Amino acid sequence: MTKGPKGLAFVTYDRPQDALAAFGALNGKPFQGRLLHIIGAVNRNNSTATTDRAGTPKSLKEQRSEKRRAAAGKEFNWGMLYMNVSEGHIS
Repeated sequence: MTKGPKGLAFVTYDRPQDALAAFGALNGKPFQGRLLHIIGAVNRNNSTATTDRAGTPKSLKEQRSEKRRAAAGKEFNWGMLYMNVSEGHIS
């Protein structure tokens, strides 16, 4: 109702089985009047983010653009088909 921050927390566990137990016990349960939604996090320190030649991380837009360029020509693109009409004949 207040449109204020809802809160976010990161919790790490030494053992994976402890994390799974906490997930099973707390996911979907109410806490201080709110429903808990537990989502697994991604370790950004070991991410596979690509960098440019200067060593600075590339933006998500740049990474997606590179993936599109790499995939170009590997799939049949129906949008590239056209018909050449010359002198009333379709060729």
